[in-house]
Order: sequence, then structure tokens, then C-alpha cells
Amino acid sequence: MAQLIFKKAFFRFFVVGLLICLCTGTTSAFSYSESKLTADDPIQGAEFGRSVAIDGNIVVIGAAEGSDEVAVGAGAAYVFKRIGNAYVQEAKLIAPDAELGAEFGRAVAVKGNVIVVGARFASSGSVTRAGAAYIYKKKVCVQGGI
Repeated sequence: MAQLIFKKAFFRFFVVGLLICLCTGTTSAFSYSESKLTADDPIQGAEFGRSVAIDGNIVVIGAAEGSDEVAVGAGAAYVFKRIGNAYVQEAKLIAPDAELGAEFGRAVAVKGNVIVVGARFASSGSVTRAGAAYIYKKKVCVQGGI
């Protein structure tokens, strides 16, 4: 008899909890906050967000058709750092040998202080559209140290 009373009480508790979740729209134990990241220098048709990588507090976002600083449509990769609840653009990476249509930023990866940016149509010597990957390592400055 005691087991039957316990089962009924548990069932009521379960049903009430389920109804509360359904009525309040809570279906998960997780909650998410939203951030919209955009380039400090947006360019129409840049494909900002074409590729995205995150590691810890660092987010790298590729814009394969972006950057008109060196060559129109050469591409760029933007580095953001999370500070508190906000993301702040820390750097804009452009290939040192930027060229039209290289699609620098088509692929990005980040691990620790190393960022890799792919440019699928970059030239290699006299070979056009050969592709390349550029590796960037963030220099860590230590104040008062060596």
C-alpha cells in the first residue's frame, strides 16, 4: 500500500513539473545568451561569418570576400576576444601577399594563441589558385619581465 501511495505521489510530482516546464517554455537545464558579432569595418558582400572557430575566449571569423585594403575581395579574418559578457574585435588579419579572389578567410581555426587561416585560391609562386594556409601566432607581452 505504501508503494502505491509513493508511486502516485511521484507521478503527480513528475506531471506537475512537466506542466511547469511546458507552460514556461523551459525545456532545458541550459540557458543561452546571445551576442551578434560584426566587423568594425563591414564590407558589402564580404561573407563575414563564412567560417568561424572558437577556443576559450577567442573567436575567429572569416570573411572570404572581405578586405579592400590591399586587394578587393582578397578576404580577411577577424579575431574577437571575450571580455566579461562582451566580445571585442582584437585584430583583423590580412594575408601579407593578399590578392584579388584568394578567399583568405574561407577557412579558419584557432587553438590557444595560434590561428590558421585558409585561402583556397591563393597563388604559390607562379602557380595561380594553388591555395595556401597562413599561420599566425599571438605574441604574449610580459610587463616587467624578460
